[in-house]
Amino acid sequence: MSMPPPAESVLQRMLTRSTRKAQRLSSAPRRSLAALRPFTTAMPSTVCIFALAIVLRLVFILSITAAPLETDARDYDTLGWQLAQGKGYMNSDGAPTAYRPPVYPVVIGLIYFVAGHDPVWVRWVQAFIGAWTCVLVYLLTRIVFKNGILAGLVAAMYPPLIVGTAEILTETLFAFLLLAVVYLVVSKNGKWWRITSGVTLGLALLTRPMAVFFLPFLGYWMFANGARKDLAFVALGFVLVMTPWTARNYARLDAFVPFANVGGLTLYNSYIVPPGGFGYNSLNGVGEAYFQIDSETERSRYLVGQTRLFISQNPLQAVKLGALKLLHLLYPFDGYWSAVSFGSKYNVFWGMIVSFALFGWAKSEKRRSRDVQLLGLLLLSFLIGSVVFYGSPRFRLPLEPILISFAAAGMHRLFAARRHTACLIIVVNLMLFFLFRHFELREAFDYAKAWL
Repeated sequence: MSMPPPAESVLQRMLTRSTRKAQRLSSAPRRSLAALRPFTTAMPSTVCIFALAIVLRLVFILSITAAPLETDARDYDTLGWQLAQGKGYMNSDGAPTAYRPPVYPVVIGLIYFVAGHDPVWVRWVQAFIGAWTCVLVYLLTRIVFKNGILAGLVAAMYPPLIVGTAEILTETLFAFLLLAVVYLVVSKNGKWWRITSGVTLGLALLTRPMAVFFLPFLGYWMFANGARKDLAFVALGFVLVMTPWTARNYARLDAFVPFANVGGLTLYNSYIVPPGGFGYNSLNGVGEAYFQIDSETERSRYLVGQTRLFISQNPLQAVKLGALKLLHLLYPFDGYWSAVSFGSKYNVFWGMIVSFALFGWAKSEKRRSRDVQLLGLLLLSFLIGSVVFYGSPRFRLPLEPILISFAAAGMHRLFAARRHTACLIIVVNLMLFFLFRHFELREAFDYAKAWL
């Protein structure tokens, strides 16, 4: 028969358990404070970058005289106003449509519902979205390259991002959502954060379907880094966003349209190029059969079929067009149709960012890290999308915050170790700026265009 334990040993065990429990409870606040430390240390810089960005954007919006809305901007305005009036997602003829992806018109519709039908309110909201994009540039670069403050300040003062907030176009919202996806994926863990990442990715895709080219790269990156369970949660969030829109289109248009019907005409005009060049729409050569189709979905599919036929019959021409589209995306002389560079045909801001970003990528000691790889895959996905569809200086705007992250890393390294190289980059870009500001070289560009 076993003897009961002495009262002293029972008391000792109780005291030991009580002490351990007290230690766990006392360590919980310390763990919570440790988790919040990155946010508290980043808060002053976050506030300063946001304040600088929002002031510059609001000053710009207040200083311009807005032009009448045209083409894409007019479509988004019409869709948003129809939603604000409670008429549903209808085109100007009052018919259900899926020609444009829905997120940006829904945002405009909410603004018009609250503030009235005036695009100036959209520009004000976009100023705040653009300012938050600068904050995300700071936070993301702080994680990946440790040069976050420089990147945030550059993004806040970067003229193309400032000018973009005044346009009633998707680029400002899309840049914010895309950057938010990357930031959430590289900085947050846990089931709900991964689902939020997927929701944000779905919203980005339904703002600009070009993000579809990023999907396989993101999936590959997460799978290769052992985040298979996380990938499932991201996919769940993505499906939660995509399903209502796809179901709505099937119910209203009797067709499977997961993205938008604008893709058919965009793809067609990127291979059967209109007389005005890339970026313009034309139905030249579509044939009489196209005009006998009533459904916008079937029209889009018909144009996709015509494009595939053109590529199969002209493979070398398609390859040449792909190279030209990529060149068009990276083209630094967009001052010929955009006054973003103070009267110069050479976009000195784009030139400097690309120069420092290339050096930042080539020389960064962390370029093999998984986070840098994700940024590189995002850039690669856009290059591929531009080759398939087409690129333009306007369409590269969502990529420029990512390039600013690389550029900040390049600037930091160059000014620390090779200051003469950094000065040379600045001098060359300024020389090009002044050259194309004071001399008209359009004949040379027309000759190069004819040769290409």
